[in-house]
Amino acid sequence: MTKNEFLKKSELKLINLEKDYRYNNYSKQLLAYKLGADISKTYNLNYMWQKTLLIISSSCFLLNNDLNSKIALKSLYKVAIALENISEINDSIEQFDVDFLRILSALCYDISGYQANAYCIARKIQEYRLATELDHNLDEDNFIIQLLLNALLKKIPAIKQIVLEKLKKENISEPFEITLKAFNVWSNQILDLSGDEFLSLFEQSYSLYLKAGNIYISQLILLFVTRIKMYNKRSINLKLKNIVGDNAIWKKYIKLLSNDYFEVHGKIKGIEKKKSVFEFWTSQIRAIDDGLLSKDESFVVQMPTSAGKTFIAELFILKHLINTQKNILYISPFRALASEKVSELGKYFSYLGYKVTSSTGSYEYEPMFDSVFDDADVFVFTPEKADSVFRTIPDFYNNIAAIVVDEGHIVGDLNHRAALAEMLLIKLKIKYPKIKTLFISAVMPDVNAEEYARWLSNNKENILRSKLFSDSDMKEEWEPTRKNIGYFEWTLGQNGKPNGKIQFTNVKTDSEEKPAFVPYYLRGNEYGLSSVNNKPETTAVLGIKLAETGNTLIFCGQVIRIKYVANKFKTIFQKYTNGISILTPDNNKESYFYSKSWYGEEHWITKSILYGIGIHFGDMAEQVRAAVENDYKNQKLKIMLCTNTVGQGVNFPIKNIIFYDITVGYKKGIGQIPISYRDFWNIIGRAGRAEKETEGNIIFIINSQTDKKITKSLSKKKI
Repeated sequence: MTKNEFLKKSELKLINLEKDYRYNNYSKQLLAYKLGADISKTYNLNYMWQKTLLIISSSCFLLNNDLNSKIALKSLYKVAIALENISEINDSIEQFDVDFLRILSALCYDISGYQANAYCIARKIQEYRLATELDHNLDEDNFIIQLLLNALLKKIPAIKQIVLEKLKKENISEPFEITLKAFNVWSNQILDLSGDEFLSLFEQSYSLYLKAGNIYISQLILLFVTRIKMYNKRSINLKLKNIVGDNAIWKKYIKLLSNDYFEVHGKIKGIEKKKSVFEFWTSQIRAIDDGLLSKDESFVVQMPTSAGKTFIAELFILKHLINTQKNILYISPFRALASEKVSELGKYFSYLGYKVTSSTGSYEYEPMFDSVFDDADVFVFTPEKADSVFRTIPDFYNNIAAIVVDEGHIVGDLNHRAALAEMLLIKLKIKYPKIKTLFISAVMPDVNAEEYARWLSNNKENILRSKLFSDSDMKEEWEPTRKNIGYFEWTLGQNGKPNGKIQFTNVKTDSEEKPAFVPYYLRGNEYGLSSVNNKPETTAVLGIKLAETGNTLIFCGQVIRIKYVANKFKTIFQKYTNGISILTPDNNKESYFYSKSWYGEEHWITKSILYGIGIHFGDMAEQVRAAVENDYKNQKLKIMLCTNTVGQGVNFPIKNIIFYDITVGYKKGIGQIPISYRDFWNIIGRAGRAEKETEGNIIFIINSQTDKKITKSLSKKKI
């Protein structure tokens, strides 16, 4: 049998494993059970374990011979999810070493191109050590496991330090020494951009541990060998070197990413805090392969929320700064987002000698602008400021090489800001046709993306999409995290009492495709519910329950509805002062200080923040809203009530989103106006932020069949 024939046979075996009815059935049961669904548990964890090991070994074999094997990458992603789910259910605690399951899950996520998920899983492992009652020293094995965990947590500077210290020790075994040398060379390649013999050393390490009969460590190293081969495809250093060569500024930028030297304001980080950025995500690889850096053209970036679009913009900006020695304009539609972008872009650009500054006023002339203009390289403007500068300082645009338009889907909206942005782009295209544009949107339909690409670049193909594989169609999209979409409604249980049930529309319980549902998620008398027909009260109680699993956001179409729900939280708190940990009053919060200053101690917004409930809507005092955002990011607020302002680009760590309603207003002759499809997807895209969660939950509160119909319509993603 030839090698190609053997590979084909292995691929066929993996395809058959992928189609395995029992394995697929059990995988769906595990996910449903983890979410709390009421299912008849027929899964067999031992069967799952045996099949999982077979899939891992077959997938690694295929990838070691063909790094582009789709079936192998898909299989490892599927296995990663299954292992994650097994590690999270009570059934597995006595049967398995849960942390070992997590290590395997994280490695499978890493190999299959979901590095952010790998990081999330690895973070759950506090301290992991092998132990045995036999007379056998496991120190070396435990050290290797620690190295693997550090690699999954992107702690490459820490790896380099502890490996060098260990290599100085005497009396270490040959396999261990080879492994240490492999990690040393690999860390040098990442941090110093030198050394390339790490793969052969890792392969030698695997062979030695396998020969020694150390199945446990050899299996982990086998997975890591495959992961290292994928590194060679995804490495920022190696991939950029093929495009930009040995340019000194690019090399310094890569070192800044991988070494993670600095805290905010230039303070040097301790080595335990350093987290290396050394690989591209799948979405970013697609952007580079489609010409982001190699072509001097304009592009539309059409990718989901949290897919790494800011990094893509950063690469685009740096390319034009280096190649043209001209300035860059970053147009941000909202002031809060503008300030966030200045901080993000300045993190590395400032150490490369580039100054990032913002100006977000509207039409007034700013005397300080002339002095800023002289030495800045990257300007972050709102559309109002960009338009004002065009009219009052027209020469400014003579020195602009490229423009990044963030949240580009606002162009075409029926409002003043959108009209300004669109007219500005038209005027710039006419007067300065050589300026290149990167037009970014998370929620733009494909037909619109093609129209904008044709308009900006005269080429409808200049669209950078987050495709799962380079030849995937538009339906096969890569997204860093998963979304579980469901709805909550009250029904009568068999005992005649109200049963608050969550039914997931896209989570199945078995291979028969039955939707998963969680019965009795809430009960009629929980937290003193006065009536199951009281929607604000139901929303508050559901928010408390979901917040136990992670940061929860409650969307309300109008501010008055935010107030209704906020008041119910207050009522619940007054009844259960000692029973709900997330509602513990705390006046030591930035958001409470500013709310008290602006609104007073007795205002409903201030009271809500005191109890741990953030409030976020457009007409709030900007200082209060910014403080709420910071406290929510830092988990000082576990619940946030908001309108669609949350869809305006600011990044939050959100695990759960509850839709109190899906209407944003009322118009005479039309009735209730539902949230736009675009705004809806922009909001739900924020559930399950990359590197914070592996999945997010979106729950609608249903009070009528009309609610259910609109919900199902919105939940179907349009291509």
